[in-house]
Amino acid sequence: MTVDIGMKDLEEYIENIKIGENGYAFILTGTGKFVAYKDKEMNLKDDIRKSADAKLASLGSTIMESSGQTLVKTDTFGQEAFVMAAPIGKSGMRLVLVAPTADYMGPIKSAVMVSIVMSIIVIVLLCAALLYIFNSRIGAPITHLIEKAREISEGHLNTEIELEHDDEIGELASSMKKMSDEIKKIIGEKTTGEVGNISQQINDQQQSQRDVTSASQSLADLAQDLQKIIGHFKL
Repeated sequence: MTVDIGMKDLEEYIENIKIGENGYAFILTGTGKFVAYKDKEMNLKDDIRKSADAKLASLGSTIMESSGQTLVKTDTFGQEAFVMAAPIGKSGMRLVLVAPTADYMGPIKSAVMVSIVMSIIVIVLLCAALLYIFNSRIGAPITHLIEKAREISEGHLNTEIELEHDDEIGELASSMKKMSDEIKKIIGEKTTGEVGNISQQINDQQQSQRDVTSASQSLADLAQDLQKIIGHFKL
């Protein structure tokens, strides 16, 4: 049983095959001539293996010499594309499909770009969150302790250090508070001791003055007694 298909009908059928957005199909006869090719001037006239275009001739030889399916990536047809050729039964003809990579790589690249942008946004938000946590947990407390340490160094020993942290910063704040208390204690003891020494010196001076006064009074009494004795002898 045989079936006759008009060449025009075959060409229309092949021309209606769309691969992606810009892909197309054509047929190579057993002798390598084009059928339903996009350049209609070449249909049933030019042999792909004898094309003036070296790349096209090389691709045609690869397709015609293969006994099975052929898949290559090439820019022979003006843009980078995947070209697949498969034999049509035992007719010797080859069905060739041309699928531009841009139709497939474009969405992939877009997806990759979206992923990259989303990753950058996530990284920026993560960095902002980490910066906020660092500033609230470490930066601000350290700044507070530096200010308090400066006040203590300027002599403001009544400076209150109010910082509650269950970590190394909390331990540092506690140590600074203890240091401030110890400094106040030492200064208080020294001041009390100096006041005590001054009071003792005043008491000693007052006692010495009393002793001098007493000695002077004794000498005055002795002088009066001597005058009385001398006056008695004169009489």
